[in-house]
Amino acid sequence: LINTQQQFNNAPFPILISVKITSRKMNKLHAHLNNSSLASGIAVAAFAATFAAVAIGTSRRNRKKESDFEAQVKPILVPPTQIYTPNELEVQKRCWDERNPEGRFLKERHGYTHFVLDGLENGPSKKGLIVVIHGVGENSKNPKEFSDCIVHNGFAVLRYDFYGHGYSKYGGNDPWFKYTPDMLVDQLEDVLEYVLEETKERVVALVGHSTGGVVCIKANERWANNGAKRGVVSKIILLAPCLYADKPLIARIADLMPATFTACAKNVSIIRILAENAYVDAAKESFGRDPDTKEIIYPEAQCKEVLQIERVLAKQPFYLPSIFSINSYALRGDMLHSHRESFLSVLKRQNGQRAEILYLWGSLDTLVPFDKCHQEIQVLEHQYDNLTFSPLGYLGHKMFQEDSTALAGRVIPFINQ
Repeated sequence: LINTQQQFNNAPFPILISVKITSRKMNKLHAHLNNSSLASGIAVAAFAATFAAVAIGTSRRNRKKESDFEAQVKPILVPPTQIYTPNELEVQKRCWDERNPEGRFLKERHGYTHFVLDGLENGPSKKGLIVVIHGVGENSKNPKEFSDCIVHNGFAVLRYDFYGHGYSKYGGNDPWFKYTPDMLVDQLEDVLEYVLEETKERVVALVGHSTGGVVCIKANERWANNGAKRGVVSKIILLAPCLYADKPLIARIADLMPATFTACAKNVSIIRILAENAYVDAAKESFGRDPDTKEIIYPEAQCKEVLQIERVLAKQPFYLPSIFSINSYALRGDMLHSHRESFLSVLKRQNGQRAEILYLWGSLDTLVPFDKCHQEIQVLEHQYDNLTFSPLGYLGHKMFQEDSTALAGRVIPFINQ
């Protein structure tokens, strides 16, 4: 702090203002959490980290323009070597234990998206295209088994990675970017624009897990507006969408001051370590526990998932920033009410903008807490005849990893009807 104070004394005026604002926020935060000594300790540590990060790190931000992506109108295919250096690409392949990326890469308005098409190897599909969108911290590999079930029933499937997840990469200079709901929908729009033009397929349903469920809702809400790039998708399958959340402590702290806490994470390693540990712990608890024995029902799947997350966190420099960015700018606590309002807006649409919605939720989900919140969805099911709510027994939040076959068994009849 002595070294920080010396630099702080020479800091430009805007940084002085930033630190004063941060101080007021931290006082409010400390009062909010004062019943927990652990929380108070973390709050004090966060203030010290904030002091250093804002005084030192903020003045070093790279403000280079990113017009190369914003000005691009049409998505185009690019090779991975245009996105990553040879060393970066090798690290990525080691993360996923494969010789080459499974899919292809698009350069679009915000960056580079890695996408995979299943079920089109022998020509057009019989029933149309299903888009499957993963959740925060996951990637297009997680729903592969689910996709195989869908393809077996005559559909094609589009899977893709969020920026910083899997092989996709944000196109700006700072991996700690603002990953907003609008950007998430932009990315989906751009991938669909290319895929539909190439394949001539028709989108018959959107399937979104967790954060992907929010993307489905926000996309259909946007596409119902006049002048939208495409029309409403008539069927949506929401798999434990992040309309509610029971976040770990460090994520709740970050929610209170996203920009400041992002500066901390960028510049202070202990904050990044806390965030990584919190995410790994949340991943462990995302698997359902037997109500009687309290044991994890799918221990092998949990072990495999946690080891994969730890490996990617250790090797991939874009992974934690993208998780942090989605949590702070798309799933922040004060944004969840807006997401629920968007859900209601989509439910209420009629005539040509109407969407049939299947809402699946694991009864053992504690991350998006089923026990606390499912009654609200039950009430909505009685109010709207285009909503079907179907709890899934003995599943937690990691539905693709726990039992993709059971999941597909609920989804396929709904799409076919």
